[in-house]
Amino acid sequence: MESTKTAMEAFEKLEKVGEGTYGKVYRARDRATGKIVALKKTRLHEDDEGVPPTTLREISILRMLSRDPHVVRLMDVKQGVNKNGNTVLYLVFEYMETDLKKFIRSYRQAGENIPPQVVKSLMYQLCKGVAFCHAHGVLHRDLKPHNLLMDRKTLMLKIADLGLARAFTLPLKKYTHEILTLWYRAPEVLLGATHYSTAVDMWSVGCIFAELVTKTAIFAGDSELQQLLHIFRLLGTPNEEIWPGVSKLKDWHEYPQWKPKQISTSVPTLDQDDRSIGEWSRRRRQWRLSKSSRKSEKEPMANCTEPERERATGKIVALKKTRLHEDDEGVPPTTLREISILRMLSRDPHVVNLQGLIIKLKWYSLILDLNVINDIKQADGCEVKQGVNKDGKTVLYLVFECMETDLKKFIRSFRQMGENIPPEVVKSLMYQLCKGVAFCHAHGVLHRDLKPHNLLMDRKTLMLKIADLGLARAFTLPIKKDPEVLLGATHYSTAVDMWSVGCIFAELITKTALFAGDSELQQLLHIFRMLGTPNEEIWPGVSNLKDWHEYPQWKPKLISTSVPNLSRDGLNLLSQMLEYEPSKRISAKKAMEHPYFDDLDKTHL
Repeated sequence: MESTKTAMEAFEKLEKVGEGTYGKVYRARDRATGKIVALKKTRLHEDDEGVPPTTLREISILRMLSRDPHVVRLMDVKQGVNKNGNTVLYLVFEYMETDLKKFIRSYRQAGENIPPQVVKSLMYQLCKGVAFCHAHGVLHRDLKPHNLLMDRKTLMLKIADLGLARAFTLPLKKYTHEILTLWYRAPEVLLGATHYSTAVDMWSVGCIFAELVTKTAIFAGDSELQQLLHIFRLLGTPNEEIWPGVSKLKDWHEYPQWKPKQISTSVPTLDQDDRSIGEWSRRRRQWRLSKSSRKSEKEPMANCTEPERERATGKIVALKKTRLHEDDEGVPPTTLREISILRMLSRDPHVVNLQGLIIKLKWYSLILDLNVINDIKQADGCEVKQGVNKDGKTVLYLVFECMETDLKKFIRSFRQMGENIPPEVVKSLMYQLCKGVAFCHAHGVLHRDLKPHNLLMDRKTLMLKIADLGLARAFTLPIKKDPEVLLGATHYSTAVDMWSVGCIFAELITKTALFAGDSELQQLLHIFRMLGTPNEEIWPGVSNLKDWHEYPQWKPKLISTSVPNLSRDGLNLLSQMLEYEPSKRISAKKAMEHPYFDDLDKTHL
């Protein structure tokens, strides 16, 4: 797929046409042929967190899907160097002049409806492209108008931005929601705050403190809503008086009103002196939860990882193995972040020490291998070895100091014995944790996933070290979600994409999003208000989904009230796309055969 010329030797940049989280997109001219292309630029400088996972997935999946006319074509992958001397990766795509979001907006601004035949053509092409993806085992997972490219003259539509796409297999893979991580998540994050700082880690530290004493999680919710309710039951439901601004957080709703309890009711064996060491604990009763009032870590103070022996020294180390085989989704972002952040933090005694890196390679057509090696060779004190494992697959090993246990297992051992962890041990572990967190924060790093499992320990010395920094400084963007995902389903398949297709269908008609919630709960309520609150009769098993709760009871409305300008056949197709029960939701292939498309000229589609 790649050629020997660099990107700038082969292409002339004409103008920037877009910019996203992981790079810029340029309209460019192929110097050899004069053809207009799109260059998607991704910076791979060593100070960044590595090759973005969206880019890695796009390369892998587009190599498989690019032969379909309704999936954007990846023409080449090239390496280049920018004016600052930093390495960049260019994905070379066919050029499409607009996208469906802009196309819809142009009609909205003109005060006109998109002609029914145009809607029909675009929907047929979308169904055809989605059917091709599903037939090849790919879920897009982020279908929205902005990710659907278009040619204004021919009205050709192509699916793009497959960075969030995932391969699926039958039987279905389980997609977890990382429930354990919720137990240590700060309330401002649960309530949708977009600006937060070191205080989020200190909430996690507090939860760990309580768990050290009680040997069980203090707030063990199995969904974001349940997590909040657990917190409110103990600490009281917050209000503007004790937490100014709480009602303005985007996921704030009217919650049951609980009065705060004494923390000693949940942590009964923690004596008063211990509580004063963790003074933030007593302040929790007053719900001083804004990040400005939460105590910092300085105040209380006045994974497929296996042990291995280093052949040269006999020293026991931990090898964390990551496969980089071309059929996988690329280098996991957690690994890329760990390498970057641990190089900066490893000199602190309470952060796990990254001692080296080993890469075993099988060369293939992508530049990915070369860039990964370049990043690794620049890591201080890292040794790189090249080779192939017994299966001929590329793997990356992170070499860590070996710690024999973690805090989760340590707590469990006391729980199984029916004993309390000695107060002086609790105190020592909390001090080490605060010290390690203080070092991270002083160097501008938020861990964001502090929990007992991520805190390694030496049983003999009781030394504690912070590990698993893969989520540090990470963030995600909201995507369109269907009701089974919003309600916590962990087994789902192609139906999730078809829900998105239905939402896009409606937006093509109305020129505005059908369900425009700004949080998961609001999104569900928007859906329920229109389609009715689901029950066991219309969606068997819905009440067993892990995030199901008692919701207001709405009766279903006619879809035509929200999408008034759609034909009878169109409304029928849309209703089949927006079926609650995933198994009843129409497939992309079946949608293409729907009578709505009968009078469409499919000759050139």
